[in-house]
Amino acid sequence: MTSSSSPSKSKGNVFSYLGVASLVALFVQMVVTTGFSIIPALLIVVALVFVLFGVFAGSGTASLGAGSAIDEVIHVCNEIDQGNFEARITRGAHGKEQEMFDAVNAAIDRTDAFVREAAAAMEHVAQKKYYRTIIETGMTGAFLKGSRDINGSIANLADMQKSALTLQGQVNTVVERVIDNAKSIVSEAENMGKRIDKSSSGTIDVADSAIQTSESITLVAAATEELASSVAEITRQVSYASETSQLAMTNVNSIQEDITALSTEARNIGEVIQLISDIAAKTNLLALNATVEASRAGEAGKGFAVVAAEVKNLADQTAKATDRIAQQIGNIQDATEEVVRKSGEIYHTINEINEVSSAIAAAVEEQGAATNDISEKVGIVADQSSKVSDRIGDIAQASAGSYAGAITVIWAAGDQIDPVRELDDDLKKFFSML
Repeated sequence: MTSSSSPSKSKGNVFSYLGVASLVALFVQMVVTTGFSIIPALLIVVALVFVLFGVFAGSGTASLGAGSAIDEVIHVCNEIDQGNFEARITRGAHGKEQEMFDAVNAAIDRTDAFVREAAAAMEHVAQKKYYRTIIETGMTGAFLKGSRDINGSIANLADMQKSALTLQGQVNTVVERVIDNAKSIVSEAENMGKRIDKSSSGTIDVADSAIQTSESITLVAAATEELASSVAEITRQVSYASETSQLAMTNVNSIQEDITALSTEARNIGEVIQLISDIAAKTNLLALNATVEASRAGEAGKGFAVVAAEVKNLADQTAKATDRIAQQIGNIQDATEEVVRKSGEIYHTINEINEVSSAIAAAVEEQGAATNDISEKVGIVADQSSKVSDRIGDIAQASAGSYAGAITVIWAAGDQIDPVRELDDDLKKFFSML
C-alpha cells in the first residue's frame, strides 16, 4: 500500500509542477511574441493558474456557477432594454464576483435615479412648475453636485416667479394709478382755466398728483432694476446647470471607453484560452502516443501506460474546461457590448436634459432683454413725469391765472399717457412669460 500511494502523490506533484511550468512558459511566450506588458500578462497567467487548479479540484463547478451568473447579467440587461429600470443583479456570490455585482447595481441605481429625477424636474420646469426637484438621497460625487446645482436653480426660478407675481400686482396698481393720475392731471388742467379767477386750488391738486406720479414711477424703476438683476442671476444658474449636464455626458463617455477596454481584455483572455486548448490537445496526442508505446513494451510498460492514461485524462479535462471558459468569455463580451449600448442611451437622455437646460437659458435671456426694454421705458415715463411735475410747480409759483401754462400741462399730461400704456402692455407680455 505504501509503494502504490507514493507514485500517485508523486504523479500529482509532477502534474502540478508541469502545469505551473507550462503557464510560466506561456507567460514568457506572451511577453515576447504578442508585445504584452509584463504586469497585465502576469495577472492573466495568475488568473489562469487559479482557473486550472479550480478545474482540477472542483470538476468545473465554479465554471458552471459563473455561467449562471453571466446568464443573470444578460437577463438584467434585457430587462433594462425593455424599459424595466427596476431590474438588478440579485444573484449571491463571493469575493470579487460579488463586489463586481454590487458595483454594477450601485452604478445602475445612481445613474437611473439621476436620469429619472433630472428628466422629471426639467420637464416640470419647462411647464413653469418649480415644485418638483431632484431627490438627493443616494446621490454621490458629480451626481450629487449636479442635483444640488439643478435644485438650486429651480429654487431660484420659483423665487423669481413668486417675486414676479408680487411685483406684477404692485406694477399693475402703480400703472393704474399713473394713468388715473395722468387723466386727473388732464382733467384738472382743462378745468383750470375755468377756475382761475375763483381759486388756485386746482393747480395745487394737479401738482400733488404730479408728485405722486413721479414717486410711483420711481418705485417702478427700482423694482424693474431688481427684477433685471434677478434675471441675470437665474441666467448664470441655468448656464451652470447646463455645464453640469455636459460634465455628466463626459463621464458617461469615459465609462463607455472603460467598458470597451474591458471587452478588449476579454478577447485577449479568449486568445490565451485558445492557446491552452491547443496545448491540451497536443498533450492528449502525446499521451496517446505514450500509451501506444507502453503497450508495445509489454509488462515493462504497464506503469508508464498508467501515467500516460492519467495525462490523457487530465488533458481531456483541461480541454473541456477551456471550452467552457471560452463560452463564458463570449458571454462576457456580449454582456459588455450590451452595457456599452445602454451607456449610449443614458448619454442620449442626459443630452436631452442638456437641451432642455439650453432652452430654459434662452427663455431667461429673452426675459432679460424684455426687462431691459421695460427699464428703458420706465426711465422715459419717469423723465416725463419729472418734467410734468416741474412745469406744474412753475405754474403754481408764477400765477394761477396763466391759462397758457394750463394748456402746456394738458399737452404734457397727454404725452405721458401713451408711454404709460405702452409700459403696461410690455409688462403684461413680460409677466406672461414667467
